[in-house]
Amino acid sequence: MVSTKLVAASPHRIDLHVDGDGEQVLVDPSWELSNILIAPRENAVMVHLTSGEVLLAGGANLSDDGVEQAEIYDWKTNAWLPAGSFTEPPSHATMTLLASGKVLLVGGYWFSPSGIVPLASTKLFNPVAKTWSVGPSMAGPRAYHCDARLPNGKVFVAGGIDGKNELASAEIYEPATNKWTPAASMSVPRVGPECTLLPNGHVLVTNGAAIGNVGTKVVEIYNPSLNQWTMAAPTSRAHLYHKTLLLPDGKVLLVGWFDKSDPDNLNAKPDDAEIYDPASNTWTNTSLMPRRAGAHTLTLLANEKVFLTHSEKKPAFASFAQIYDYKNDTWTIAKSPALYHDYANAALLPNGKVLITGSAKADFAEVYDPGTPLGTPCSKGEDCESDICVDGICCDTPCDGGACWACSIAKGAPSDGVCAELTGAACDDGDSCTTKDACGPGGVCSGMPRTCEIIDECHEQGSCNPDHGLCESPPKPDGTPCSGGGVCVNGHCTPNIDAASGGVGGGFSGDPTGAAGSCSCRAGDDYDDAIDPSVMCMVLTLVATIRRRRRLRAAARTLSP
Repeated sequence: MVSTKLVAASPHRIDLHVDGDGEQVLVDPSWELSNILIAPRENAVMVHLTSGEVLLAGGANLSDDGVEQAEIYDWKTNAWLPAGSFTEPPSHATMTLLASGKVLLVGGYWFSPSGIVPLASTKLFNPVAKTWSVGPSMAGPRAYHCDARLPNGKVFVAGGIDGKNELASAEIYEPATNKWTPAASMSVPRVGPECTLLPNGHVLVTNGAAIGNVGTKVVEIYNPSLNQWTMAAPTSRAHLYHKTLLLPDGKVLLVGWFDKSDPDNLNAKPDDAEIYDPASNTWTNTSLMPRRAGAHTLTLLANEKVFLTHSEKKPAFASFAQIYDYKNDTWTIAKSPALYHDYANAALLPNGKVLITGSAKADFAEVYDPGTPLGTPCSKGEDCESDICVDGICCDTPCDGGACWACSIAKGAPSDGVCAELTGAACDDGDSCTTKDACGPGGVCSGMPRTCEIIDECHEQGSCNPDHGLCESPPKPDGTPCSGGGVCVNGHCTPNIDAASGGVGGGFSGDPTGAAGSCSCRAGDDYDDAIDPSVMCMVLTLVATIRRRRRLRAAARTLSP
């Protein structure tokens, strides 16, 4: 059993006591602990303020007591600051940032000393004064509902439970008049639905638990202009306490618990998430998730990928993380939080990091650093959100196809951060017997075979030796005819001996009766049989030539007056 205790924390130092009970413990640098929270809490609500800070309010501690103290996370200093307090702090509420910069806290359950109380009350937070005030009450109590800020600045809430009954009702808050007005009701009551504001200003309300805590596949769309609901295509399976996220392409990602009581889920793979396309009114399953997700968060990162964290109590209390690339429909395991977060909240910070809170057992939060975006300088993979550093640049893939692949403009790629094959660029194919090596189709480096010349008539056609890349031309066999009536001897063209020559020391002589240009030893001649005959022949040829020239000069002197 691994236990942890935060001793102290600052922007530059973390003192963390870890008791691994003899087991190895890995602390991942991708996750950093924030400074100590004012109060531990779970099932709280969290929202971005216009300043970039994050407001955390409500929730309950380990004793199931509501947490009255609100707090603000300052990402610049990694500090939690007091943000006022209020009575009847709720769990399972909603909190919405208004156009004015104020924050509306709606409904929820209050874990009071005498029991659980469903709330119809609302509260307003002033971020300048750091104070809370009482807002107008709704028509009735509402917890486990969903909310959305409409394009006109009004706040829409729908569904939930009033403490006894599942709700199909909806209400709208008008900041200008500080009043609630009823909206048209949904066709199906539901607890724990999700509200997603679509690009056209309509609100998509998905799934949740219907009467009897049975999951529903029903999906509805609310039109604020007409105060009217229309049925949308149902999900492929019923999801209970799920999460949704509007993607940059206008589609909606849905991830979350499924209802085991739904017959359609018995043979389905529960790790599926679904995507809704408003244009075609269709749901499509994503690729399988590496791990089943529950009590999770969804956060859209700066790189437009979706970061998901979730917790599991069995076999051990632990939190996990995954990343979804909706453009390529791929899920990957991300580096897990160091500590356990139950019913967490998540917020994308202005610096691109993700704040994760949620634990009734510990007064800490964690900050996930996705790393340097693609295309920015790096020295190692850990510096990058992709965990891949190539050519000194954060790259999308290992880009290890060879010399004809690069991930930076400096190395010939069209852009930094995206691995691309190079075409026409000079390279080295590793073959010393090729020339003009260049990158070709498919990122393959190849060259033209080296051409070897015929050096003379007494050598064969040359070929390249791969050991050193030089041409080698073996000599033709001795006796091969060559120019001038000669023959090749040891790779040299030797003139023909057309007259006999006298013996020379050692008993060597030309053979007047032999084949043209040939040499032999007369019978009875004494010679050293260790001498190569071809060498003897060359010597005889040279001697015969010299003697012939001497005789010709002598004859010329005799004839002269």
